[in-house]
Amino acid sequence: CLSLRIVKFDVPAAISNGSHAILYCDYDLENSELYSVKFYKDYIEFYRYLPKEDYPKQSFNLDGIHLDHRKSNATHVILHHTDLNSDGLYGCEVSTEGPAFATRKNEKLMKIYVLPKETLTINGSCDYYRIDEYVNFECISGKGWPQLKLNWFINDLPAPKEFLLSSKPTIDSSTGLIQTKLGLNFQVNHKYFQHDSLRIRCQASLMFVYELKTVEYLIDGSKQTKSSARSYTSAQINSKEMPIISGIRDKYNVNDIVNLNCSTTVLNAQLSWFINGKKVNNSYLTKNENRLNGEIILNLRFTMEKRYFQTEEIELQCTVYCLKTIADFQEQVIIRTFNSEYLLSQNSSCSSSILGLHHFNCLCCFISIFFLLRYWLRFL
Repeated sequence: CLSLRIVKFDVPAAISNGSHAILYCDYDLENSELYSVKFYKDYIEFYRYLPKEDYPKQSFNLDGIHLDHRKSNATHVILHHTDLNSDGLYGCEVSTEGPAFATRKNEKLMKIYVLPKETLTINGSCDYYRIDEYVNFECISGKGWPQLKLNWFINDLPAPKEFLLSSKPTIDSSTGLIQTKLGLNFQVNHKYFQHDSLRIRCQASLMFVYELKTVEYLIDGSKQTKSSARSYTSAQINSKEMPIISGIRDKYNVNDIVNLNCSTTVLNAQLSWFINGKKVNNSYLTKNENRLNGEIILNLRFTMEKRYFQTEEIELQCTVYCLKTIADFQEQVIIRTFNSEYLLSQNSSCSSSILGLHHFNCLCCFISIFFLLRYWLRFL
């Protein structure tokens, strides 16, 4: 039985705003004749290739699509530059001529990002603090896209959630870029001090989700050649991160039990199974973790029903979803012990009356001692 299949659909998972992008759709016609290749963004067609037409390449205007018509072809679409509207879900659809008239489609997300030009800012730090006084900081990110994730750390440990004060992000109406804010409020006391100092740090991270998938095909119950696909970025993704499907047999019959494992060693990854493009219900899945090697395993178990043999093929796909960090930014404030009553801050972004009070108290002490000594010397 002949089977059209998309071998690979490569889409940049995340690229910097303004960069060019290459979409690559590799397919196997299995001796069938190609009818069309179509590319979509958010389910709207923007490019098609029909080999039998006098002008095989056709394109359609769409926000965010800046097509290099000359360089695009039957497998590649070239975007000579991108903007924030280029962010979205891209699809490749391949169709063959009769008598099969088969159609296959694959989809991938492409995220556009903008790194902030400004550094992180911490507001609210004063010169001095009293022991047991409440301090109130606000961390403000530069303008970027998508929204940056902010985190506070106290002595390199994540700040408790009850210390955090969330604020609505600010969106620049002219650029669409987002500025993020996160407050921190807690009581300063001696327990936070290590080596006579308290370190308060704000960290901003620009992250995106990327996916890696491995596919197995069963045709008439028999195992076919395995294929893999990935979304990629300028940051290299280790091939070891690809999910591994194990347990598949060379041949299945009706009522046989299909018992497969999909595994990955990617930290904090999420695994999903798909059968013919549809996500598998949790009732057929069992998740396990091997704490020794950090391996995550998702088991798929189902009965090979007769209806599966009525389709041209069965596509078994395992997908791993991972978080990838594009960039990190950080800023910190150090508060040091000053005396038993006061704490001295390294950052002096706001004034404090404590400094003047301390100097006034010291001056009074000096004057008092001077007059006492002068009075005592009169009797010598």
